[in-house]
Parts: sequence; C-alpha cells; structure tokens
Amino acid sequence: MKKEKEELPEGMEECPTCRGKKEVMISCCTGDVVDDDIAMCPKCHEGLGEEECPDCEGLGYVPETKADFTPVRGGLNTAAEALYDRMKEGDI
Repeated sequence: MKKEKEELPEGMEECPTCRGKKEVMISCCTGDVVDDDIAMCPKCHEGLGEEECPDCEGLGYVPETKADFTPVRGGLNTAAEALYDRMKEGDI
C-alpha cells in the first residue's frame, strides 16, 4: 500500500532540498547535501546518517516562491507580476 502524500499548508510548497522527506544526508567533509542512494561522504567515503533538513528545519515544506518571469518585451514582466499579485489576493 502506497503512502499518500501529506497535504501542505496553504502558501507552502515541498522542500526542494529533501523533497518533502524532512531529512537529508549531509557530507561530513563538505557540508553539502548528499544524494539519498549514495549514503557515503563523497570525499572521505564515511557512511552517513540522516539529519534534519537544514532548509525546511524538518518540516518537509518551505514557503512558496513566485514563478520566475522571463521578460519577453519591455514592461511585460511587470504586468505579469502585477497580475500574479492580484490573482494571489483574490481580486481576479
């Protein structure tokens, strides 16, 4: 039986660092997050244990970020951001 994904609080998105798992493996030598399936420090090859995700502090989610708008023509980016803000506030 597959575990259902936990519903996120409003205004939050899944943590991109731990992918909602709340824990990560961190290299003892570099401090970088290590891919889950390796479980070894890439520098000294010491086995790693899971630690609370430093980015979401073990919650599994972080505040939503606005989508990055790529300006196409002058002023379009600003207009798109204004529209996004109005939609977010419920005006549209």
